[in-house]
Amino acid sequence: MVQQTETRVSEQARSDSGRPPLPYDQWIASLGVPVHRGYYAEDVRTLELGWWEERGCQTAFLQLAGQQGVSEARVSEIAPGVTLPAQRFGFDEAIYVADGRGLTTVWGADGSRRKTFEWQKHSLFLLPHNRAHQLANAQGDRPARLLHFNYLPVAMSLVADPDFHFGNPFGDLPKIATPSDEYYSEAKVEHDTM
Repeated sequence: MVQQTETRVSEQARSDSGRPPLPYDQWIASLGVPVHRGYYAEDVRTLELGWWEERGCQTAFLQLAGQQGVSEARVSEIAPGVTLPAQRFGFDEAIYVADGRGLTTVWGADGSRRKTFEWQKHSLFLLPHNRAHQLANAQGDRPARLLHFNYLPVAMSLVADPDFHFGNPFGDLPKIATPSDEYYSEAKVEHDTM
C-alpha cells in the first residue's frame, strides 16, 4: 500500500517526471498552503490545512497521482458562522460537502438576480464560470469542510496568468441553464417503485 505523502509548498514546485513545473504548480507553490501528494487522501475531513489569506479560510491542495496538470482538487474549511469573501472564477467548479451545513449565493457579473441555496453533508453542487459566488457556514458551533474540483490546471496551461482566471472582468457568457433560467433545483428523495 502506498501511503499519502505531504509536501509543504515552501519547497520549490517540481515535477516528478523531471519536466519544468507547470504554471499551475508554480501558482499553488506560491500560495503557502499545504499540498498533499500521493495516491489517496485518508480523510478530507481531517486533512491538515493552512491559511489562504485571499480566500479567507483554511485550505489544502490535493495532487493525487494521475491528476497532475489536468484537474484541481482542494479542501477548504469555513470557520463556524463565517461567510467567505465573494469570488468569481473563469472556470466551472464542483463542490462536494464533506461535512457541515451552509449557504451559497450565486449572481451574474452585473450584480443581477441572486440565487441562494442551502447545502449540507454529502451535497454536491456546481459554481458556473463567470458568475460571482459566496459561501457561508450556517453553523455557529462547527466548521464546514468542502472538497472543490475544477479544471484550472488545464486552463492555466493555456493562459498561465492566475489573474486571467480569477480577476478577469469579462462579463457573463450566454446562460447555460434550464428554460426557467435556474441553475439549481430542489433536492428530492427518489423512492424505488419496484
